[in-house]
Amino acid sequence: MRFFASTLPFITSALAAAVAEPESLQGELASRDAGFKVNYYTDGGCTDYLTSVFPFTDGSCYDYSYTGDNSANIANCDASNCECIFYTQSGCGGASQTVRYNNANCASNFGRGFLSMMCHRA
Repeated sequence: MRFFASTLPFITSALAAAVAEPESLQGELASRDAGFKVNYYTDGGCTDYLTSVFPFTDGSCYDYSYTGDNSANIANCDASNCECIFYTQSGCGGASQTVRYNNANCASNFGRGFLSMMCHRA
């Protein structure tokens, strides 16, 4: 297969378009940052690891539930101050518990877990 110099700009722009992230996801990806991570645990004391999620950090509600979760904490925070409020109902409703990274950092709802959260960093 031969390529001519005149086809190179077309191939380059086609390849760039194929790997570019859709504009509709750019806002979501920007607010879901790997520098901010929440861990879920099977016990009530944030020790028996279950799974990790990377929630929004702009203060908006993030619905998430995982079968068998009983406690949660902020596992990674790349800012000076990070906080999450965990809710017993989806849509950030119901009873809640607030955790702060490196200070009272375990929310426990043994037997029921959490269905949503709202996180931010300062």
